[in-house]
Amino acid sequence: MKYVVSIIRVWLSSMYLYSGFMKLMNYSTTVDMVGRYKVLPPQLNRKVGFVLPWTEIFSGIALLSGRWFRLGSTVSSLLGGSFFYASYNVLKRNEPVPCGCSGSSSSMVDQTTLRRGLVITFSSLLLLFTGGREKGSLPKLIVFLSIVLPLLIPLTMFIRRRQHNYQEELETQRKKEKIEELATLLSTQPLTAY
Repeated sequence: MKYVVSIIRVWLSSMYLYSGFMKLMNYSTTVDMVGRYKVLPPQLNRKVGFVLPWTEIFSGIALLSGRWFRLGSTVSSLLGGSFFYASYNVLKRNEPVPCGCSGSSSSMVDQTTLRRGLVITFSSLLLLFTGGREKGSLPKLIVFLSIVLPLLIPLTMFIRRRQHNYQEELETQRKKEKIEELATLLSTQPLTAY
């Protein structure tokens, strides 16, 4: 059972860290996604959208930590249950709502989303009720990889976005220079009638 608990801890913590950091990178989209599920009163959507990425990051760190393990499992169970409930309501209404699982609006809520919420909830509850005895520290390399690997994707995306913006700025600058060069050339050349 110890190995099962360790695998679930690493999987859930990596998933929450990745999801939390991706939501932080797309913060405005995250706030919008919460509202599209139509589960909460409208005045709470913004607050929950603001807190959600930080809650996921906390849960990921707490699951890796032997000290906050039980709290991390509880938060993870609540996150998974909420996600399952919200997905169920979207499917019941039969509305096309983006999942927003990692701050992205590309995939829609479907049966797979519902199953994912169920697996997250049951895995978290398994940790909560059976993992308490096994909550000791994970090997340092596993903890390190569980934190670093989920961060590499958002970091890579951030760097690529910055490079893309820089390339666009260079291209805009080049176009401005060409226009100024043409304007100068036209102003110095006399117009001739054909």
